[in-house]
Amino acid sequence: MAITMPFRFVGTLLMFVLTPVYLLMQALKLPLLLLLMVFNLVWVVLVGAIMALAKLSKGMPPIRAVSFVIALPFLLVADFLVTISPAPMPSDAEAKLLKWQFLESFPYCSLTQ
Repeated sequence: MAITMPFRFVGTLLMFVLTPVYLLMQALKLPLLLLLMVFNLVWVVLVGAIMALAKLSKGMPPIRAVSFVIALPFLLVADFLVTISPAPMPSDAEAKLLKWQFLESFPYCSLTQ
């Protein structure tokens, strides 16, 4: 969590800048839908890499430090992506919180929390 704080701070600042753009996109519907689809596709790829490295870390504890170093860029990009993604509905804010919890629990992360 200490490593991701600077990235989350920058992402939060960027989110304030992007909020008017997201509101305009929400009024137009299709652009926001396409943006969310792209964010979700990137998220799926990142989660796949993170889950594979988490399984490797749990299966072979001696290489946990190496797998963390390999997973760190994926974790940082995923955290930044979750931070800047729009939450058009209140239930989307809860999903963002679950994604952050998933990322912060590496290597014990699981999609069934």
